[in-house]
Amino acid sequence: MTRKSMSPPELTAVIPGTFDPITYGHLDIISRASQLFGRVVVAVYHHHGQGQDPLGKSTALPLLVRAELVQEASAKALGMHKIQVRTYHRLTVQFAAQLRPCVLIRGLRSVRDFEYESELLWTQWSLDPDIDTLFLRARPEHQHISSAMVRHLAAQQTFTTMVPPCVNEQLKSHYQAS
Repeated sequence: MTRKSMSPPELTAVIPGTFDPITYGHLDIISRASQLFGRVVVAVYHHHGQGQDPLGKSTALPLLVRAELVQEASAKALGMHKIQVRTYHRLTVQFAAQLRPCVLIRGLRSVRDFEYESELLWTQWSLDPDIDTLFLRARPEHQHISSAMVRHLAAQQTFTTMVPPCVNEQLKSHYQAS
């Protein structure tokens, strides 16, 4: 069977990200992808080394905590036990290649997100042109939510409705300890 003849249920949707922390915006994208595809793998990224990764992102929460929060929040908020949460540390396209046939799912909040994701897409295609990317636009009520904003607020001991309660609890523990 060729890639072009496959239907969405036969494809694995791979949703990569740092999920530091997972937000209701992320959960919306995961939920919508699970309605389109038979299998959904949420891929939680971890770079080796200290400080920021090569794209300039740094994480506050440890990898395994982020993965556990993705699993817990998905199960509680969405009743989605069918998603699989996996961690990875190499290039996203290399991780996705192991899950063929697959499509990468990327959420977009703004034009700025589209520009950034477009640059990643061109790089990804140069490495593996057989892995496609599907962009899902954030719903209007989630377009203002970012993990960076949630982390900033949590560091100030301000917790929001942008994340599930289990995430707020983890953030409280994390920022009270630091």
